[in-house]
Amino acid sequence: MTLMKLSLCFVTMATGIAGATSTFPLIVPRALDIGDSHLKAAEYTLLVQKDHVIFERGSSSIRVPVTVEEDTTAIPFTIIEFVGSKIRTIHLGGTKTKLVFAVSDDDDRRPAEADGVQRTAQRRSQK
Repeated sequence: MTLMKLSLCFVTMATGIAGATSTFPLIVPRALDIGDSHLKAAEYTLLVQKDHVIFERGSSSIRVPVTVEEDTTAIPFTIIEFVGSKIRTIHLGGTKTKLVFAVSDDDDRRPAEADGVQRTAQRRSQK
């Protein structure tokens, strides 16, 4: 009986860890598009999950599909890379985590001067 309880406890704990959500602060410096959604210039809380990220601001939230990748080294600050007004990647400060968002081929053909990088001096939330 004790072994069964221990096994059940382990499975519950492993499921909780596997489905864990990481939380990060993010300042979007100007209006930008992500996926099919539009983000206003504001402070957001990012909830990063396995295959999507949720941008929360107050009582509103936007869920966007994402590919979560790991860089070779951690960077000290958050970087938002965009093409035109479309967010392409977000490198999460203090981690090796990089969020890659789908960008259409039309966005890739914009002039190079439309590309931008926004760096924000934010550390990972300690929640």
